[in-house]
Amino acid sequence: MIRQSIFIITVFFIFVTKSGFGQEALTGLDVNHKIRAYVQEYGKPALKSGAVITLPFFDDFSGKAVYTNPNNWADNNVFINNDYPVFPITAGVATFDAIDENGLLYPNAGDNRFRADYLTSHPIRLDSVFLPIPKALTPADSVYLSFYFQPEGLGFAPSEGDSLVLEFFADMNNDTLSKWVKVWSAPGNTLNDFFQLHNTYFKRVLVPIKDTIFFKPGFRFRFYNIASIRFPTAPSHQSNRDHWNLDYVYLNHSRSHTEKHYRDIAFADRPGSMLASYQAMPYSQYKQNFANEMRDSLRIRVTNLNNTSTTGSYRYIVTRPDGSQIQTYESGTYILEPFAQSGYVSQQAIARPPVGFVFPIAETQPSFQVKHILRSHDNFTPGDNDTIVYHQVFSDYFAYDDGTAEAGYGLTFAGGIIAYRFRLNTPDTLTSLKIFFNRTLNNANQKYFHLNVWNEQGGKPGELIYEQVFYRVEYGDGLNGFYTYRFDDPVYIDNTRFPGLRFFVGIEQTTPDLLNIGFDRNNNNKHNIFYSCSEGWCNTMFDGSLMMRPVLGTKGISGIGNPASGDIALEVFPNPVQDGVLNLKLSDTWMNRSQYQIINLTGSVVSEGATSNRITVSRLPAGMYVLRITNQQHTGLTRFIISK
Repeated sequence: MIRQSIFIITVFFIFVTKSGFGQEALTGLDVNHKIRAYVQEYGKPALKSGAVITLPFFDDFSGKAVYTNPNNWADNNVFINNDYPVFPITAGVATFDAIDENGLLYPNAGDNRFRADYLTSHPIRLDSVFLPIPKALTPADSVYLSFYFQPEGLGFAPSEGDSLVLEFFADMNNDTLSKWVKVWSAPGNTLNDFFQLHNTYFKRVLVPIKDTIFFKPGFRFRFYNIASIRFPTAPSHQSNRDHWNLDYVYLNHSRSHTEKHYRDIAFADRPGSMLASYQAMPYSQYKQNFANEMRDSLRIRVTNLNNTSTTGSYRYIVTRPDGSQIQTYESGTYILEPFAQSGYVSQQAIARPPVGFVFPIAETQPSFQVKHILRSHDNFTPGDNDTIVYHQVFSDYFAYDDGTAEAGYGLTFAGGIIAYRFRLNTPDTLTSLKIFFNRTLNNANQKYFHLNVWNEQGGKPGELIYEQVFYRVEYGDGLNGFYTYRFDDPVYIDNTRFPGLRFFVGIEQTTPDLLNIGFDRNNNNKHNIFYSCSEGWCNTMFDGSLMMRPVLGTKGISGIGNPASGDIALEVFPNPVQDGVLNLKLSDTWMNRSQYQIINLTGSVVSEGATSNRITVSRLPAGMYVLRITNQQHTGLTRFIISK
């Protein structure tokens, strides 16, 4: 429903913001929606029983699934992803946290520390090797296990009492004698302190295997994390808060304690969108300014993990859904210097490849696949991290986010307002808002809020153009996890009320509980995120993107100031109410045939009855309320304040 904005209400909210002015907050997740969506679409992969591995053992976690490679691992607890690592060794890591293989917080998560995710290898023939010729293995054969690890990443730091642990299994052919032996562990730490200590974002660990008890056909190794969910007092803050990233696990013989390098060139990150501002946008808007909507170049991170230079090349291929090509790019061959000496590959033809084209503007199915391919000319790349695929989406919505939440965002004061800036290339109609809300423990964030639309003034939210009250936090059931909140009266975005076709969409909290909007920490659009503060509007302090997507539709329906036919134009006075009586201006027909409800800012009905032109509110405490008038065909809403 729409209703006229009242000046005194705006003043009230400024007062609340100044006096109750709190903080922004980021929280962890109680549910990994990416895992949940994968299971919904593909099912959980079956584990292999009876699998036995021979050396070498290698995994760089560069697979396309969210689960581990069943040929290597005997469990599914960890999350395989490109979302949580910071400056990874190669694309893809295994993330340990307090969320299980079903994408849910472990049932025993709480104040006490507990063993959370396991990553357990299948049995490995550590007694023998078979290539190039069969022979028995002994401690003299220099068997080492190596890996890289990182605390926190783009998640939340494990506390000092938490840890990441590595154990070896001694198979004694007797259940009473066989045992897991702890061989390494790392204490919890913030990523910043970790970097200050080690001068690297991922630390390499090399563990020798020397004890004869391990040189058995049934040798295994496993990692696990000890986690603690330090719940604050506010239920809406309760969430997963311990993250470790693991990468590039390698076990083999004939290695050396001085070994620091690998014959591998690889992508170290995902390339991302080819659009200049968005991960996704309406095709109708793209076509109106397609040249300026494309990026000039991409950012590609490639790493050479060897200690010598090699030659290599990069290319990308853009195709339609039917496989037909619309664009290819070839970098040419370059000498790629070792990462240890020069960092990521710096040649512009590879590190900053030009986009140099536009997506076609006459497609019936505007969806494109971009495949990025890396080639070594020296037979490098043992894993699958030399190919990455990105899907460029055009739909009916704008998205700054990539669809994966690494955290949840919210404000900690009632009346807090969040505003998110977008722009159009041509006038169009805003019909709804897709929002990704993270679940919290016992759904404690399932509170009420209001939807708002503003124009832009001076780079910040300006005039409130549209308001719709009392939506509740809902969790999307589809594969993308977004819930669609439809406007009763779509808002036409034009240059008259929205100079430059810039607009803000957002929400207004009714309680101090965090609403936990999904927050994508991999794509930084903080300059478009604002919240109400003592200065009026403040830019967010957090790098990332809100998972909030405006949806466009059919033109021609206005917002505030032009109510849809049949809606009640409510007028109440005095406002604020000081003598305990709220007066209404409504026709006699409405008085006799309608009901009223008075709703507080938590969404609870505190008074109701048959509508009259005088409603007694003297028993209600001071504060802001919503008056709702309804009959069988129409509804009207407005706010009022009780002052005592």
